[in-house]
Amino acid sequence: MSGNTIDSDLNRVVPGSGELDTIWHPGTPRVGKCGVILLHGQSNPQGWIDPGAPRYAMEMAATITACGIPCISAEMHGNAWANDVMMPDIPAAKTVLRNAYPSLRADKVIVFGISMGGAPAVRYAQQNPTAVAAVIGLIPAYDPLAVYNYGNIGDFYMEQAWGFSGVANFPAALNLAATSSLAAGIPILTGYSSNDDAVPAASVIAYHNAVGGTSENLINIGAVGHTFDTMPISTVVRFLVANGA
Repeated sequence: MSGNTIDSDLNRVVPGSGELDTIWHPGTPRVGKCGVILLHGQSNPQGWIDPGAPRYAMEMAATITACGIPCISAEMHGNAWANDVMMPDIPAAKTVLRNAYPSLRADKVIVFGISMGGAPAVRYAQQNPTAVAAVIGLIPAYDPLAVYNYGNIGDFYMEQAWGFSGVANFPAALNLAATSSLAAGIPILTGYSSNDDAVPAASVIAYHNAVGGTSENLINIGAVGHTFDTMPISTVVRFLVANGA
């Protein structure tokens, strides 16, 4: 299996969202496997395809698809922080991807979030545990309340997306660490930075462990701040193949 192409913003809109999507096409797709939904970070809705954004995300998506695994990314309403407006974009993106590849599994998908994208990834898994084959998070905001309290990113955008002000009014639906048991048992791969200045490493580790993630799939990618390009792509691909892709 080799090769891939990117089909970006070409006459295709994620149903219900009005937002253009991007499909990463494998040269030779695997049959009867899960597709992957790529969820972007804060202030970077085109982060998976923008060469000016973290290029490592593009390289990772390209490597995944070169291994025969179709992927889709979408704008997902920008800095939505897993709110109720953007969450329907995930199953809608799944539908678009499966329409492009009818041989994909219809019942399950893999969600892959970077930074802010970790929040909708785990919220979707909590809301639809039987529809998610696996979760991947890189420097992921699994615990938005911890990120909010950290105060370095996200607090303003969370308040805007959810319509609240102050920690006393933090939405219960966004306190994803408190509802982690809903996603217990779903395979999870996590890459965290030990000195992340935006997403507290302790909160990432705690969520990973709370849902039953293994130590093998909890990867300390180093003291690299809020970056993720030290995560081995081969580790991601092996996890995907082992868990349905």
